[in-house]
Amino acid sequence: MSGGVFYRVRQFSNLAFAKLSPKEKQIISQHLNPAQQGLFYAMPGLSQRHCLNVYQSLIKEGHQEDDLLQTALLHDVGKVGVSLWVRVFSVIVGAISSTLLLMLAKGPWGRGLAANLHHPQLGADLIAATGASPSTVYLIRNHQAKESRDPRLLAFQRADGAH
Repeated sequence: MSGGVFYRVRQFSNLAFAKLSPKEKQIISQHLNPAQQGLFYAMPGLSQRHCLNVYQSLIKEGHQEDDLLQTALLHDVGKVGVSLWVRVFSVIVGAISSTLLLMLAKGPWGRGLAANLHHPQLGADLIAATGASPSTVYLIRNHQAKESRDPRLLAFQRADGAH
């Protein structure tokens, strides 16, 4: 997790009320099939904005591989249904202690925390069902992997960490 509490507060305020422009909606339709678009639009606006920001960062770095750009747009679909408060709580507790977060996720009210923690796998399963390429599924499944040497994954992680 990159950044401290103030970084996360600023990140939230920048994303909270942003709307998609017609150009951004065109990006979605160009890169995602109808089933994938449905998953994208099922995400809260905050998540949509975050994913588009990651996409834009990759484009600015010169990345044009469709699998990587789809990953940017869809990497958080596994968080659909996890409330904003659970996501915020997860980030705060995770910044304090990943062990505590794992312990709480196993507790009686930890379903949302567990979904937030395991969203890469959940998202990869959802994306695989839409006919996404094995490469996109791999990238989404591993987008939070700590020890990667895959240059596409490293590029994605840099962009994701910046937003």
